[in-house]
Formats: sequence, C-alpha cells, structure tokens
Amino acid sequence: MDYINTQTYRADLTALSRTSNELASANLGEQANRYGELNADIRQSLQLLAQDHPDVLSIDREQPGTIVDFEQLGTRIREFNDIISSLRMLYLEQESLDNFLRYTISSGSRELPVTSVDDPVLMALEQEVQQLEQGTVEASQRELAAIKDEISAQGTRLFSDDCTIKELCVQTGETIEECQALLDEIDEVQETRRASEARQRQDREDTVTKTYDVWQDVSKLQERSAALDSDIASVQATLSSLPPAQRKNAESAGRTRTEAMSALQQFLEKNLLPDFANVHDLSVDYALRRVHFTCGDNHVSLTLDESCALQTVHIPEDESLAMKVREAMLGQTNIYRVIHYIAMHV
Repeated sequence: MDYINTQTYRADLTALSRTSNELASANLGEQANRYGELNADIRQSLQLLAQDHPDVLSIDREQPGTIVDFEQLGTRIREFNDIISSLRMLYLEQESLDNFLRYTISSGSRELPVTSVDDPVLMALEQEVQQLEQGTVEASQRELAAIKDEISAQGTRLFSDDCTIKELCVQTGETIEECQALLDEIDEVQETRRASEARQRQDREDTVTKTYDVWQDVSKLQERSAALDSDIASVQATLSSLPPAQRKNAESAGRTRTEAMSALQQFLEKNLLPDFANVHDLSVDYALRRVHFTCGDNHVSLTLDESCALQTVHIPEDESLAMKVREAMLGQTNIYRVIHYIAMHV
C-alpha cells in the first residue's frame, strides 16, 4: 500500500510559515517607521508652536511625555484662533495700505484723484483687492482641503492595508497549524496501519509455521503408524505360527505389559513430573515428544527434538510469552526449568 510522505509537506509548511512571519515583521517595521516619522513631524511642529506661542503649548524637556496642557487646550485654541484672525485682518489692512501707497506714491509723474480714505476710487480699489484676495484664499483653501482629503484617504488605505496584512498573516498561521495537525493525524493513521500490516504478516507467518509443525507431526505419526503396522503384522505372523495354547498365553502377556506400561506412565506423570500451583493437566506424549499443560488461561505445548531438548513452544493465547520462552529456553534439555520459567511469567 502506498503511504504519504508527510516530510515534504512539512517542509513546505515551514517555508510558508517563515515567509508569513517575515512579511508580518516587515509590515510591522514599516508601520513603526511611519508612526515614528509622523511622531517626529508632530513633535517638531509642536516645538515650533511652543517656541512661538509658549502661552498655548508647553514642552517639558525633562518630561517628554507632557507636551500639551489638555485642561487649557480648548481655551488656548480659541484664543489662538482669535489671534490668527486679528493677524489676518492686520495683514490684509497692511497689504491694502501697501497697495494704496504703491499706486498713489509712484514716481511722482502722475497723481491719482484721491482726496481721502473714504474716496470712492480708493473704496473701489480696496474692494477689488479684497475680492482678489478672497478668491486666492478660497482657491488655496480648496486646494489645501483636497490635499488634506487625499492625505486622509491615503492614510486610511495604509491603515486598511496594514489591517489586511495582519489578518492574512494570522489566518495563514492558523491554516498552517491546522495543516500540521492534519499531517500529525496522517502520520498517526499511517503508523497504525503499518503496525496492523506487520501484525497481519506475523499472523500469516505464525499460521504457516503452525501448519508446517502440524504437517511434520502428521508425517511422524504416519511413519510411526507404518512402523506399528509392520510390527503388528510381524507379531500376528509370529502368533499365527504358535500353537493355540501358547498363542493365548502370549496375547495375555501382551495385554498385561500394555496395562503395566500405561500404569507406569500415569505414575511417572503424577509423581515425578514437576508440580506448580498454576500448572494443570500436565501430560507427556512420548510418541511425538510433546509436553502439554495449562498454565492459568494458557494452553502450552512444548515439542522436544530427538535429544529431548526444547525445539518449539506454542501458546495460542499469548504469542508474546511464547516468543519470550523461545528466546530464553530454546535448546534447554531440563524441561522442568522450562515449565518453571513459564509458570513464573504467566
């Protein structure tokens, strides 16, 4: 089965996260620079105003945070506006007088028919000058208002762009975290699947091994059955050649020996085989060289080789215990120690 290589995706996410962090840092740096420049401009303007109008603004060099007296700010602004209006009127009057003098006192080559400050000619000229000045002031104010609006709109756009960049960086970070969580889930699922496939392979191998062991047992039983058939045929031929009375005595003696061997086997299993509190139903199959018993809830089958050393261990209920016994006791000729080891580890 194909598996997903999550390391490639993790590398891409790491690069994307690095780019997003760099973009966020650059945006914050630019924003800090803009605010710093704006703060410097405002501070410079306030310092100039404080120098020219100390009664309106006060800047404390020792406490740079205290720049504006907010309690008196409203009153000072109104007073300042009145001063500006008075200065504007004074400027207009001075400019009108300057224009008047410029036209009335020229090179002395000509004289204007003006008799007093209330002369209609002077009044008309003054009104014309005021209209021209008013038009110039209004045009300048409109141009200034347009520039202010453009600056305000540009500032709004910059602020909106900053917010958008921050939001995109946050969303990107959250999406990257979600992707990393999904990759973790994929790794976990794939690891579980690998473990399941490994168990399935082990189960198939165990099934093949058990089948092979059963096949070997069947082959041995077939060989032993053939040998027994041969022995039976030989015995029957021998019995057939004997006289009836002698044949009867031989059959009786054979049954007696068989019963004696069975009784001896039971005696050995009962009195000579090891006895443990959690080991039950201990029996020995001499023909197959196997020892069977139950230990707790486990059915244990030990198979010996021709030298009576431990060859295989089968514990269907606990394969890990069987593997542990094989690693520790394989080739052991003292079966008592093998049974003791199993009894101690159940």
